[in-house]
Amino acid sequence: MNSDVRVLIIEDEDEQLNNISRRISSYRYSHGFNVIVEGVNDFFEGSARVGRGECDIVVLDVHQDGVDIGGSELETGIAVYRQITCARFVPVVFWTGYTHKVEDLENEPFVAVVEKSDSSDVPSKIDEILTSRIVEDLRSLEDSLRIEIAKHMWDEIVPNWSEYRCGYDGDSGVSFVAALLLSRLSRFIDSKRMDVLYSKHPGHRYIFPSVSANLGPGDILYEYETRHWWVVLNPACDLVLRASKDSSRSELQPKVDLLLCASAKPLDEFGEYLSWCSSKTNAKRKTLAKFLTRTEGRYRYFPSFRLIPHLVVDLADTRVVQWSSLVDYRDIAPSDRDDFIQNQVAPEDFDQSKKFVRIASLASPFAEALVVQHSQYFGRVGVPDFDCESVIKALDDNVDADSLGDDSN
Repeated sequence: MNSDVRVLIIEDEDEQLNNISRRISSYRYSHGFNVIVEGVNDFFEGSARVGRGECDIVVLDVHQDGVDIGGSELETGIAVYRQITCARFVPVVFWTGYTHKVEDLENEPFVAVVEKSDSSDVPSKIDEILTSRIVEDLRSLEDSLRIEIAKHMWDEIVPNWSEYRCGYDGDSGVSFVAALLLSRLSRFIDSKRMDVLYSKHPGHRYIFPSVSANLGPGDILYEYETRHWWVVLNPACDLVLRASKDSSRSELQPKVDLLLCASAKPLDEFGEYLSWCSSKTNAKRKTLAKFLTRTEGRYRYFPSFRLIPHLVVDLADTRVVQWSSLVDYRDIAPSDRDDFIQNQVAPEDFDQSKKFVRIASLASPFAEALVVQHSQYFGRVGVPDFDCESVIKALDDNVDADSLGDDSN
């Protein structure tokens, strides 16, 4: 792995820029990283360089002298930070005399705030970022994706171009080639994900934050007024977003207006867990393990994931939810999310007709498996149990009778 790390300093005063460059360059970093420092004194040139992927970490001043960005209290560095967060992921160290203006943005180690007078802290904040290994991980992932794209283009698209040159989908703006590439990349990424997460935190293997406006089977909903969890059971074909004949494409909605949802109850409401808590014997541990790993019948366990507690889906407890009553977690401002979910404090502009928040989604193939389990549970055909003991007795009598017949001969 290349241990060179590119740090871009965005600072409008040349003397300050030179001083902090020397401090960062002379610091001895953990794990043998070699930090290469560059600086710019124009904030928006720096933002453009970040957008082009020319650095791994940014050291960013907040105030740029002589720049008017509309007469608001928003400083130039904050505007640049927001541009960066829209363009790509790059850790940022704010180095400023206006720490009070950015302290609410601090989220270490990836967004740090250092007072200008404490310039010796800047290299240590960079070292904390490097110690997280996130710079290495992202670079490795980008390299893997680039190689996979190259393989797909050279091995599949180039020799079969006459089959693939279908132009663009007028509605989506995505070419047929790009759509096929996304499909290949999704399978590639999923295989990598399963390889890495198999032995890690089970929640990250089964559940992930919602990343698309599209609903899907296994989406996890939170009914915030009652603090109850639900899981969507509709098959994927019901949930593809589309425009109705008399509406614009901006008014997309699923093929169905109603979502079938199963109740998801906290694990601590179930006897198998409570019994194990009261007496952690091996027998009760085995019973709990069997309950947690079952993949058929009425119940299905989900591991905890951030705000989501350990849950057990009850396929016998279902309800219908209006699609129009859903709001996506991503549509709630980050500063309001925890208050909304944990304390039921809705943002001022929140649409009160929205009763359910889509928090996360089950990963594939677990979402599809849940839908199948539900179908099997309700679609099963029961047959009467015969009296096994009476059958064995009859067979035993027949065997005895045959034995007596043999003796008489």
